[in-house]
Amino acid sequence: MRKLGLGFDWVDDKWSKSNKAFGVGVLTSRLIAIIQREGRDECIIPTTPPVKIASRSATVPLGTSTPDLEKLEEKYSDDAKQIRKTAMKLLKQRESEGKGSLAAECQPWQRPEVRELVTKRVEVYTAVDVGDGKECIWWPGRVMGVHKEDRQEVLIEWDPLEDVAGWEFGGRAVQKLKNSLWRKDKEGAWRMEYVDTGAGEDSDDDQDDENSV
Repeated sequence: MRKLGLGFDWVDDKWSKSNKAFGVGVLTSRLIAIIQREGRDECIIPTTPPVKIASRSATVPLGTSTPDLEKLEEKYSDDAKQIRKTAMKLLKQRESEGKGSLAAECQPWQRPEVRELVTKRVEVYTAVDVGDGKECIWWPGRVMGVHKEDRQEVLIEWDPLEDVAGWEFGGRAVQKLKNSLWRKDKEGAWRMEYVDTGAGEDSDDDQDDENSV
């Protein structure tokens, strides 16, 4: 998790040496050392996963950096940004083809506690009347407060639903956010609201601009 997910390359994650597994004592002492270094160095958890790209060998600089070296350093930074934009574009393309959901892919892995949701926006997979039957939709709303924390109940200010009688202007209601339904895809499931920021949509345009220079 720390090495691949957070990009902490200094973490020693080997489980064995010469085909002989380390004992519990060795692994425990190593974990304690990692935790102590994290606290001492105030390691910052990144908001996005690290992008692994080919990097230059570490060398000792002699004299001042040349313009060519500075451009090379910038190129590696731009490559990482381009990889993120391309990945986001591919996710959107898969979603348009009915293969997965971008909103589901971009959810936090760890389920937030109900008290942490106050003022945050969530979506609940709710069954609503659609004329001749019911249909489940992801209904967004803002958590206004905790109703009963021990029952995972919150008060939600629901967004308006123009085609649903009684909810044309939105409204407030108590909603149970079951722990077992976090990030699921059945009625009563819930997740954080996903807002499409348009990331990745201009990757082709950027590439065209670079080729035209």
